[in-house]
Amino acid sequence: RELLKILRGEAETSELLNMEIQSMLEVSNMERREISVGTLVRNPRLRLPFMIGIALMVFQQFSGINAVFYYSTGFFTRAGFSDPYLGTVLAGTVNVVATWFAVELMDRAGR
Repeated sequence: RELLKILRGEAETSELLNMEIQSMLEVSNMERREISVGTLVRNPRLRLPFMIGIALMVFQQFSGINAVFYYSTGFFTRAGFSDPYLGTVLAGTVNVVATWFAVELMDRAGR
């Protein structure tokens, strides 16, 4: 309470501080609630985001991007690159730039 008075200023009334503390407690209690996988599947509001998350994880595992980066130097060597390490660095750079672009796009879309 004292810290909130300092942060919000002395002009805040005791009633407003009590309301803010109560709101924080309610949010904290809601976040503690455990949700089972069954709840995620049965609840129509949570089902679609849950399934999209699962699908993205499965797609990531089957897309093989980790294998591509792990063996990229060998790929570039067999492809005839004079400096396969440069190819690996360029592929990593493209990955970072694409990730940055995706994050910016998601932020603008409102996640």
